Amino acid sequence: MDRTQLLELLAQGQPIENANCDGQDLSGADLSGAVLLNASFSGANLMGANLRGALLVQANLAAANLEGAQAENAVLAGAFLQRANLKKSCFAGADLRQVAALGAFFDQADFSEAVLAGATLTKACFLQTRLTLAELRGANLDQALLEKADLTRADCSRASFKAAGLRKAVLVSTDFSEAQLSGLRFSGCDLTLARFLSADLTAADFSGVLSLNKADFSGANLSKAHFSDGSARFMSLRGARMDNALVQSCEFLDCDFAELDAVGAVFDRSSLLRCLFAKAKLPGSRWFAADLSFCDFSHADLQNASFQETKLHLANLHAIQDQGASFPGSDRSQARPTDHELLAAENWRPTH
Repeated sequence: MDRTQLLELLAQGQPIENANCDGQDLSGADLSGAVLLNASFSGANLMGANLRGALLVQANLAAANLEGAQAENAVLAGAFLQRANLKKSCFAGADLRQVAALGAFFDQADFSEAVLAGATLTKACFLQTRLTLAELRGANLDQALLEKADLTRADCSRASFKAAGLRKAVLVSTDFSEAQLSGLRFSGCDLTLARFLSADLTAADFSGVLSLNKADFSGANLSKAHFSDGSARFMSLRGARMDNALVQSCEFLDCDFAELDAVGAVFDRSSLLRCLFAKAKLPGSRWFAADLSFCDFSHADLQNASFQETKLHLANLHAIQDQGASFPGSDRSQARPTDHELLAAENWRPTH
């Protein structure tokens, strides 16, 4: 079906089924509001086309050129977009759930508030793409490139980002709960208010992150993760796992590390003023030249931990387990020891 035939049928206002427009030149065509069921546009040129509100469910757009297309609120659920070119297009509010877009190009496009839940976006390119408030729940973005993309308030829960590139991405209030993010580098990213609840961040690298203020890593797996020269206030890692993680030369103030599991973790030269480590498991951890002033370690496991040249001014060491712990060059007398009356009250049980 060529351009003229397609536009004539659309002018009649009727749904069109099984239209085959493979390889056709439809650049600049007005397809707004069109209902094209099971249509095929493989390799077609739709550059600058108007697809606003169009219904293209399960359409074949493999290798199609959609650069600059306007497709606000279009419905392309289940469409095939492998290697398609969607650069500088606008799909704001569009429904693209379950699309297959392996290796597609979304550079500088607007996908704000678009639905991409369950989409296959492996090796896709999202350079400087706007994905604010987009729904990417359960999507596969393995090896995708999202450098300088804006995912502010996007829902990326349960999505997979294995080997993806997120350099300088804006991730403010982005939800990565239960997402697969192992080994990723977040250099230049803004993670203010980002949520990583129960996410897999094994060996992730947060060096050079712009902000971690109020980020929530509760229950996340941060084993062997790397934090270097970072800063945060009111960040939460409550119940997270950080065994053998490296936190070096960071400034984390008023953060929640309660019930953290961080066997063998290193916190060298970091300022952790007023942080909460209550009931944290920290055996074998290292705190060389760290500032732990006003920190609360009550009931923490600090067995075999090393506190060399550590500041402990008014740190709360109530009921800690410190067998084998060492404090060379540190003045432990500045810390608050176990309050035995409080401990007796905590251990009190009614008798019958």
